[in-house]
Amino acid sequence: MAEGKGDKRSNYPELNTGKRYEINATAKYYCSFYNTSEFPGLLDVASDIKTPMFIISGNKDRLTHVYSHSEIFDLLSENAYNQYRALPGNHKNVLFKNTQNMGDWIESL
Repeated sequence: MAEGKGDKRSNYPELNTGKRYEINATAKYYCSFYNTSEFPGLLDVASDIKTPMFIISGNKDRLTHVYSHSEIFDLLSENAYNQYRALPGNHKNVLFKNTQNMGDWIESL
């Protein structure tokens, strides 16, 4: 980026759930992913969110606490449709293991 090569594609190392892999992207895109001034943490903006939120945490996902899911939920503005659910699953499979729960919530809106 500092050399003016922000639009050049390259491979960048990434670590997710303990596994290392590479992301092929432009430097501009890759750096924006980690730009906290452009994308503030949810704890800082949660109280401004007015859209109904359904937050799902895997009961076997070690990142549930790292990402402060329950803290984010507690900071949301009051909305009868907001839900926080700790459901069966880990980081990679909690969503597709619980599609019925998500569908039921969407139907309740």
